[in-house]
Amino acid sequence: MIYIVSGYYRSGTSYKMEQAKAGGMDLHYNPARDDRLNAVLGLGNDHYFEIEDAEFINLLPHQSSGDGLVYGYTASYLESDEYLEIFNQFEGKTIKVLWSSLWRIPSRAKCNIIFMLRNPEEIARSIFKFTEEELSEDWISEYWDNTDRWINALSKNHTVTAINYNRDIESPSFPDSWPVELSSIAKTVRPELYRNRHGSN
Repeated sequence: MIYIVSGYYRSGTSYKMEQAKAGGMDLHYNPARDDRLNAVLGLGNDHYFEIEDAEFINLLPHQSSGDGLVYGYTASYLESDEYLEIFNQFEGKTIKVLWSSLWRIPSRAKCNIIFMLRNPEEIARSIFKFTEEELSEDWISEYWDNTDRWINALSKNHTVTAINYNRDIESPSFPDSWPVELSSIAKTVRPELYRNRHGSN
């Protein structure tokens, strides 16, 4: 089984990965990426638990071109035995795959996915705080319908559990199918650091 934490940016994915680590899960991520992101964002020692994009890209076929190395993929390759075998390097691991990279998960891989949800107005404020990028009103208003579609699509091939960050910050939880020691994760929750809070949706 491959355990995956997913969701939109700033939706609590790093928070849930930190809990998984404290609960004894075997995380696969690149610590050097934390240092680079903290440097770019001007932060201290936050943890993001992300895989380098190159790690995913290197799973895809590539070819040289006049402009250098060009990576490409086809839907048929993503469902091939070759790609499935390579993707299964994450077997027994917990990885973070943000929503924009969910297409990289082959449908035949055995994945147990936590999909983090969060009040979209909070997400918008948090993204603006860190990147000064403004999400549109349409994005905010369509967030719940869009996440329902993502979850339904993933559920056709994988086990998916939606966890609401706004509620989880008060009472952390994991699906029973995740081998997490719940008694060990309480110390990772610090409500006083809950940034950009808005309601409990």
